[in-house]
Amino acid sequence: MEALRKAYKDALRDKEMTAKEMDFMKDRMARMGATRVRIRARKASARKTTPRDLKGSFETVEVESNGEGAGRGNGKGTARKETNAAQDQGVEKMAKFRDIRLKGLRQAKKADMEKTCEDEGISYIKLEQAKADVAEIRANRDFDAWLKEADQAAEDQDYATSTEDVPDE
Repeated sequence: MEALRKAYKDALRDKEMTAKEMDFMKDRMARMGATRVRIRARKASARKTTPRDLKGSFETVEVESNGEGAGRGNGKGTARKETNAAQDQGVEKMAKFRDIRLKGLRQAKKADMEKTCEDEGISYIKLEQAKADVAEIRANRDFDAWLKEADQAAEDQDYATSTEDVPDE
C-alpha cells in the first residue's frame, strides 16, 4: 500500500511539473507572437514613407547668379552625375542578373536545392532562402564576368590602331 501511495504522489508531482512547463511555454509563445506583431507593425509604418535621395539631388543642383563664381554650381555636379550613372548602371545590371537567376531556380525542388547549396558551399535552411542565396551567388559571378568583359572591351578600344599604321604586305 505504501508503494502505491508513493507512486501516486510521484505521478501527481510529474503532472504538476508538466502543467507548469506547458504554462511557461504558452506564455513564451505568446510573447514571441506579440514581438512578431510589433515588428510587423513597425515595418508596415516604415513602408509608408517614401525614401528620398536628397544628397544626389543637392549635388547636381546648379545655382545661377549674376556674380562670377558666387554660385555653387561650379561644375562639380557633372562628375558626380557620371559616377552616379555608372553606379546606377551597375546596380541595374546586378538586379537584372539576380532576376534571371531567380527565374531559373523558380521550378527547383528541395532535393535539387540541397545539392545546389552543397555545390555552392552554403547551408540549406529553407527552400526560398536557398533559392535567393544561390541566385545571389550566381548573379555575383555573372556580374563579375560582365565587368571583366566591359574592362576588356575598354582596353581593346584603347589599343585600337588605324589602318595607316599597318604596313602593306
